[in-house]
Amino acid sequence: MQVNHFSKGQRRPVIETSRPSISTSNWPLFGFSLTAATANSSPVSRCASCLGLPDSGFVLSSDVTVLDQSAQSATRMKLDPIDWAVGLGLVAAVALCLQLLPHPVGHSDEGYFLQHARRILMGQAAFRDFHEQYTPLAYYLMALPMALFGISNLMTTLVMTAVHAGITLLMYVVGRQLGLSRALAGSGACLHLALSFPAWPMATGHWFAALFSMLILESLSRQRTVAPVGVQGLFAAGLLTGAVTSMQHPKGVLIAVAVAAFIVFDWGVERFGQRERNAAALGWRALAYGVGILLVGGAVLASLWLRSGIAPVIHQLVVEPLGGYNEINDAAWGDIPLGLARLSESTFPQLLKCLPLLIPLIFARSVAAWRRGDFVEVRRSGLLGFYGSGAVAATLYNPDLVHIAFIAAPLFVLLAATGQWVLTTLARITLRPGLIRMLEALIVVGVLLGSVLHLDTFIEDRWKRFPVSAATAYGTVEFWSESEAELVAAVREAVARSPEPELLCHPTCPSYYLLTGTVNPTPYDLVFFPELHQHEHLQEIIEILETRELAHVVLLGLFQKHDPVVDYVRRNYTPVHGARATGTLYRRKPEAG
Repeated sequence: MQVNHFSKGQRRPVIETSRPSISTSNWPLFGFSLTAATANSSPVSRCASCLGLPDSGFVLSSDVTVLDQSAQSATRMKLDPIDWAVGLGLVAAVALCLQLLPHPVGHSDEGYFLQHARRILMGQAAFRDFHEQYTPLAYYLMALPMALFGISNLMTTLVMTAVHAGITLLMYVVGRQLGLSRALAGSGACLHLALSFPAWPMATGHWFAALFSMLILESLSRQRTVAPVGVQGLFAAGLLTGAVTSMQHPKGVLIAVAVAAFIVFDWGVERFGQRERNAAALGWRALAYGVGILLVGGAVLASLWLRSGIAPVIHQLVVEPLGGYNEINDAAWGDIPLGLARLSESTFPQLLKCLPLLIPLIFARSVAAWRRGDFVEVRRSGLLGFYGSGAVAATLYNPDLVHIAFIAAPLFVLLAATGQWVLTTLARITLRPGLIRMLEALIVVGVLLGSVLHLDTFIEDRWKRFPVSAATAYGTVEFWSESEAELVAAVREAVARSPEPELLCHPTCPSYYLLTGTVNPTPYDLVFFPELHQHEHLQEIIEILETRELAHVVLLGLFQKHDPVVDYVRRNYTPVHGARATGTLYRRKPEAG
């Protein structure tokens, strides 16, 4: 048998003496190659042509096959014009979908997110002027376009279009950088728009965190050589992780743990797999990542402490969530949240729930690649495995269907990578290039056609659910009923006659502050579960109502029994408009003391 000698750091080839095989390190530049194999080419060469693998990567003899693609993988992949065209098509699809949808304003979480961004724009500080349970960087990111272009429903739609387009585009870029074909990378990216977005088609800081989480994965997947992720890449990943921690601290911490595990894994591949004695110290790599996290996360946390004080920040970020949040949000994996059954029908819950099952498969693939000396594939599979594990762990505090959708983007990339591995395995077994071309084409056509039909049904259903358009202080907004739009108009008219544009919406519906152009004089925009809030919080709301003699209050139907704020309003205010189903506007009694 021929023996080849390789210099230090060069990837060792895989030598098989039984039968020809196909390397999976470098997948096709386009989903399926139209280059015809020559009549005299071997079955392996024909399959390589089918899958887009270059013939130069194969050295065939009667009894030995050497698959050495280190020369190809030694250069970083650059997106070519076709990749940019595919990416532009994905962005256009996201923009078209969001433009065709109605644009209601979610009364709870979306209104909460937008109202807090508005409060920041008004000069208020999180934890000091308004109650918060997340690190607030996402609110600042939302407040920036509000300051530049005004507070309106149209502006919110444009911002969220950019966020979802960014997530979709990054999924495609990450897939390509990890060696996926255009067809499968694009198909995986389409699944975000078709499955994740319909599960929560509203503005929220979770989508901002999902965008930055994909930026982290992109920074770690740029390196396509047998060398590990460099210090610069880890520093960039640290900066982005600090940003995620500054907008969703539970998610940021667990993603940081997953990336740290991958750094150790990546170093181990170089040190013990490739036997590279001059491997950069693990400490320097960890330091680069940690410094990046501290530069962003530390700066945001320090600014919060300076503006709001250490005690309120720690109490609202740590003590309160640990003191009752899990008792209220005791969802099992993939449960459908209360009141969101219609949204669950807009996606495929079973598919989203089962995505984590791919993680053991990708780790097994990494182990198999280690055994054959394919360290490029070891790193790619390991990265997807560790990052996917971190994404899953980041949602365990409330693992309902919506929160799974928030972290599904890297898992869809993993799904596309698994599909490519299946096709590669079939190519190795069958040696039939025509069959592989047909299967990949069927996957692309099935995903695209299914996504279009599914989104068409989703858009139609959303218009049936929100058929009423009305002008509000927040711009044109779609409502689910005429009575809801009339309540907003009644509140605007009533507040217009008051000396101060103040209003309390209790316990939910912070969206009404946006729709009516009013200000909440209390620190609490959402008290959906009064038991989560300490008794002094509810008493503080009552004291503000009493001290300021607030003229108008809106009570929504979704309140708990024995809520002292509701009891106070019913004693001291008179209902003037609305019904329990949509909310009731109350006006303070003249004799109320």
